[in-house]
Amino acid sequence: MEGIAVVPRLRSAAQRFRTSFQSRRWQWLLGLAFFLLVNGYIGYRLYQDREQIAQLRNVQIEPIWLGLAFAVQTAGMLIAVGGWGGMLRRSGYGIPLRTHFRIYALSNLAARLPGIGMVAVSRAFLYGQRGVDGVQVAVLALLEPPVFGFAGLIVALVTFMVPGSTRDYANPWLLAGVLAALLLLLPSPLFRRLLDWLVARHPAAATLRWQHLLIWAVRNIATIILGGLALYFVCRSVSFIPESAIIPLVQ
Repeated sequence: MEGIAVVPRLRSAAQRFRTSFQSRRWQWLLGLAFFLLVNGYIGYRLYQDREQIAQLRNVQIEPIWLGLAFAVQTAGMLIAVGGWGGMLRRSGYGIPLRTHFRIYALSNLAARLPGIGMVAVSRAFLYGQRGVDGVQVAVLALLEPPVFGFAGLIVALVTFMVPGSTRDYANPWLLAGVLAALLLLLPSPLFRRLLDWLVARHPAAATLRWQHLLIWAVRNIATIILGGLALYFVCRSVSFIPESAIIPLVQ
């Protein structure tokens, strides 16, 4: 009987904790702690690499190439954020693009922290402050790397056909086999059950289907290509490299 009586008290304590956690004071304190943790870790890594950074003092930089790199990388970032925002919109949440951009950028900083799933945890927390189901956000965030990997496979297979590309790092037939397996997995009952579970958490306006992951992957293909192009521009800003280097950088 005592054990049964403990259960309501535990539930009541958990409810009080959840209510206090949702207060603006706790959210502000946790947000501040997250900001200090991420930036403190970045500062620590910069301090560790201070000798290598000091060697860059004598490097001559051409600003125009850096400007092009910034513009291209920003475009790629906007496409990635748009794809992510589209998945949340199809999960039933209408959130402005600027909010997605801010959360996406902040959560990607968490990827620099040691540990697994830091991006998913940070996005779940940041979106949770805006009333979005944290479990849905965490699952979509965990799906993002495989979707990027799917897009990367397509980019690699296409660039293999371009003159000047390198095949030293992967077997095209192996990549094609992995891509085919993923294409078979997407419409499978097992994967559709996962998406149905996600939709059921917010059924009012959710329209998420497995085909939307293909659209997400296509947008990520553009992000990957623009990222490789931005990397070329960064390299070009400090030294001359031929245009033929673009394909290996994209790969």
